[in-house]
Amino acid sequence: MRKFLARCLILLLLAAFVAEQGIAATLDEYQSRVGSAIAGCEELIEIIADGDTDLERESIVELRRLVPKSERIDTPGGTVETENSWFHRDLDNFANETDEAKRTEIINSISGRLKAIETGINELTAAASAEQSKDQDKPKLAEILRRQEYQKAEPKGESLFQKWWRQFQEWLAKQMPERAEPSPTGPSFEGLRVVLQVVIFAAVAALIVFLVWRFVPFFAKRRRTSKTKDGDRVILGERIGEDESAADIFSEAERLAGAGDHRGAIRKGYIALLVELGDRKIVRIARHKTNRDYLRDVRKRDELFSDMSGLTSNFERSWYGLRLAGAEDWAEFRERCRRAISSVQGK
Repeated sequence: MRKFLARCLILLLLAAFVAEQGIAATLDEYQSRVGSAIAGCEELIEIIADGDTDLERESIVELRRLVPKSERIDTPGGTVETENSWFHRDLDNFANETDEAKRTEIINSISGRLKAIETGINELTAAASAEQSKDQDKPKLAEILRRQEYQKAEPKGESLFQKWWRQFQEWLAKQMPERAEPSPTGPSFEGLRVVLQVVIFAAVAALIVFLVWRFVPFFAKRRRTSKTKDGDRVILGERIGEDESAADIFSEAERLAGAGDHRGAIRKGYIALLVELGDRKIVRIARHKTNRDYLRDVRKRDELFSDMSGLTSNFERSWYGLRLAGAEDWAEFRERCRRAISSVQGK
């Protein structure tokens, strides 16, 4: 029985892992994470110049999480599997390189390739949403989906986990007494078979309850951690000092705008908004969250969600897009940002 419970434990953990890996991401989610990875690469160049090795390591870990080696993506043409092992290989080369010029060259190369992937995603999204006939859309979608980035995975045989699950089912079947026709003179084992089934499934259920009770609080506690060891916060890959307020960060955004860096000002303003919302417990700050994650956090607050949707779109166009932000873009962003902050300060 002890061996049986141990095997059940392994199977349950593997089943949870497979279930998590089997969930396909949407094309919008993938696009958002690729955009965040591009921004992370640009920030990594600044980190190299500052010589902050701790922040560099944290940024590399976050970049690996944003763009896995392979994942399933739901596209208009069906579910496809991406192939981004090159990204992790180049990050390894970057981490092992000691020459600053070569490190910068590696990151610029990674950023350029990610931007090419982002362009492909934009083309795919545009081809799917364009107001054309289905016959006109199909050739465009087919051409994009033939690219290596969107190739469907080849059908695979029985995986190791599937093999273990099949062996477990076969073992379980052997433990059950064979059902035999009742004999008018002999005893019936049907009752024993039912009791044995109940005992086994009760043991499995108890094991599941124990695992939930034992491990879920531990993982929940880990996910709640959003601060570094020195108390700083990390928002969209940027380290925010423990004593920095939203007003301080917004003042920095004004300074950047005054110096002509409207793109940087919009990013700082957006982070200032997130700091304000985090301080007021409206959103939960976490280093793994993207701008779209924070937007989803406020979807039940209609007025704030409306303002923040526009701010998020402005932020994405200015920071991830190819169009340069100007003074008018900053003026519009600043006004909407102040309105959003005022709406939460008045409550």
